[in-house]
Amino acid sequence: MNNTGLFWGPLLLVPALGLASTIIEPSPVISTVCTVAQVAVACGPAYQPKFYGNENVAAGASVSILGLNTADGLDIEAGAGATAGTTSRDDLGVGSSAIAFVFLDFFGSTDGPARQGFATFAIVSDHDQDGGAVGLASSFIAGLGSCEGTLCVTGATLVPFELGMPFEIGLSLRAASGSGPHVLDGAGTSAVIQLRLFETSGDPVVIFDPPGPSVPEPGSWVLSALGILTFLIFRAKTISTRQP
Repeated sequence: MNNTGLFWGPLLLVPALGLASTIIEPSPVISTVCTVAQVAVACGPAYQPKFYGNENVAAGASVSILGLNTADGLDIEAGAGATAGTTSRDDLGVGSSAIAFVFLDFFGSTDGPARQGFATFAIVSDHDQDGGAVGLASSFIAGLGSCEGTLCVTGATLVPFELGMPFEIGLSLRAASGSGPHVLDGAGTSAVIQLRLFETSGDPVVIFDPPGPSVPEPGSWVLSALGILTFLIFRAKTISTRQP
């Protein structure tokens, strides 16, 4: 009996599977939406909003994420602002409205098994408004803390935190102004999230996203397929040699 095929076929699968590196890229859910008179417009920076028409209507929203997939720690900043109306009661027009909205949500994770570690973090939310404008702001890190409303600040240094387990991070901002003819009013909202993770040894820990299923690179699929095909061919030949 010839066992050569039975030996080399499975062996060819080993390098193929060993080369099956994974593709993991950041994929936070991020939405920035701006509307003027209930019509979608391009969002400018939150504190340098774009103005539209003669009604002095402006909307802006922005969000930035730094430090994801690095050991430098996570820094997230977001803002939304909206103004609408005229600058004088002597020049009230038909009126208009502006809305700016920011939403961010994702599950951060760290490599390795579940284990004890430490976190240093800061969570901030703030909003201001006048007249008929409305500002809403909230932000959170699951398991550590949250903030909502005006001048909310929370944080801590080197508090216990479980590494190796996914955890949710998110924020939501809304600024809205205007309803019918009115004098200029506006609202602004902002949120900041900062997070640093450490091993018990003090070494910084990489924060990445997502922890979801890994996908082999296309090249490794080909190697795996060739290994399986070779195994089947050798197995077929081995069975045929055993026929009387």
